[in-house]
Amino acid sequence: MGLTITSVEAIPVRAPRTKPMISAGGHAPLRVSDFGIVRIRTSDGIEGVGEISMNGGRTGAIQCDDVNRLIGPAIVGQDPTQLRSLVMLLDRTLDGSEPAKAGVEMALIDIIGKVRGLPAYDVLGGRVRDRAFIR
Repeated sequence: MGLTITSVEAIPVRAPRTKPMISAGGHAPLRVSDFGIVRIRTSDGIEGVGEISMNGGRTGAIQCDDVNRLIGPAIVGQDPTQLRSLVMLLDRTLDGSEPAKAGVEMALIDIIGKVRGLPAYDVLGGRVRDRAFIR
């Protein structure tokens, strides 16, 4: 049997913000961010990492439960390099919770890059710029 996903774990993380974020929705300034870190491990010992990033409402930390309870069990045993098939499986498994699915997809892209010896930008189609432009 080839490369397979052996475990999926989403870990809630609370990070204090150095500067409070003020949302366009007019809510109180956000002083902490509740994210999730997704860790996917493979049968060859490769680990991919992704982030569930969402503030307000169903935060990334809350969506960790969606990954641990629903998404993880659905993809364990699957080939992590079959990204398109896995993204379709994520959508069939869970309607909504797009940040949770994005965190899982990021971790899968990380694994694919490690398997192929490529940076994530090459997995996603190649570099667009030689340097970052900051305004």
